[in-house]
Amino acid sequence: MERLVEQVKELSITDHLTSLFNRRKMVEEIRKAQNRFEVSGQSFTLAILDLDHFKNINDQYGHTFGDIALQTFASLLRREIHDLNVVARWGGEEFIILFQNSNTQEIHRQLLSIQDCCNEELLKYRMDPVPLSFSAGVHEYDIQQSLEDLLKRADQALYIAKSLGRKQIILYEKGLPIV
Repeated sequence: MERLVEQVKELSITDHLTSLFNRRKMVEEIRKAQNRFEVSGQSFTLAILDLDHFKNINDQYGHTFGDIALQTFASLLRREIHDLNVVARWGGEEFIILFQNSNTQEIHRQLLSIQDCCNEELLKYRMDPVPLSFSAGVHEYDIQQSLEDLLKRADQALYIAKSLGRKQIILYEKGLPIV
């Protein structure tokens, strides 16, 4: 019975397609990070990643291959993101990373490194390479703010990245326009 309860608990926090954490678990982890910030001042950073032109992959190769693309990208994130950080599928083709104890320059370098891994060898349909890239919005939590505001700021930066032609990593800065 205890094992069954543990399995149900695991299923409730895991995305079934990618085996990453799901949105519910990420919200829980963000709230924990906010509490740590209140107690110790330990800042953290969120990055929202959106696969570029994902609809084209589904349209051209089919939804089954689109699922393979999501799984492939999830595996890349698992491999490249340090265990101290938390990675989740946020929904659709969006992923979110909670970086603990990292400065934004270090995070930017790490995301660029992941972007470099999205090369012609990462995803193939039969023998043909399928381009896969992402846009990212990054926001460092350094003052108390609501979960909604934190996500909104990272999302604003993401949409700026997408409006600049995609395959961009944008750090939220105060006064960034809402797109």
